[in-house]
Amino acid sequence: RSVSDAERKALGITNDEDGEFWMSFEEWVKNFEELQICHLPEGTGTERKLSWKQQVYHESWVKGVSAGGCGNPPYEKLYWTNPQFTVILKEPDAEDKDKKCSLIVSLMQKNARALRTKRKVSMANLPINFDLYKVKGNNPTILEGENYSRFALKLARRGGNYSYYRELTQEFRLDPGVYVVIPATFDPYVEMDFLLRMYTEATAQSMAMDIETQ
Repeated sequence: RSVSDAERKALGITNDEDGEFWMSFEEWVKNFEELQICHLPEGTGTERKLSWKQQVYHESWVKGVSAGGCGNPPYEKLYWTNPQFTVILKEPDAEDKDKKCSLIVSLMQKNARALRTKRKVSMANLPINFDLYKVKGNNPTILEGENYSRFALKLARRGGNYSYYRELTQEFRLDPGVYVVIPATFDPYVEMDFLLRMYTEATAQSMAMDIETQ
């Protein structure tokens, strides 16, 4: 109510009684510590709201197969055995002046309650994270220690920020191209089911990579 009519007009503030409200950034940081943004998947939007395209994968870290850990010594080579997912961004966002593509990656570990009961502990969530790489060229490929320098450019590495959160989400603005997402637990040989979701504004292609799809 203390905001002047001129400032309201400049900020585009209206009294629509739609649940939205305005507050200054200075007041926000005094009262809140965390902001959560909801992205509506395709089919739930309205004419006024952007609907995101969603790619969903139900996968697992399996001991001796795909539970490679974060790649800390002496397990550097095991890191590349983690599940890998390719996403191909062909079209920039419709209204992005820099011709960038939006990509939201969400990694959630599953069955935490059952695992907590089995282990008889209060904390069942594992420290998890994901890394994002840009592939040189336009051909999807599995990244390995031997071919990494030839095929991939490390774009955004979140190592060091492994968290016990059940779900981790990060939004990126990327150039069109081929990217690889590698989800991992901090320690190798640790088993857990996980859900990986990728959201894009424009239509994109994605696939789970293995030896047969290379």
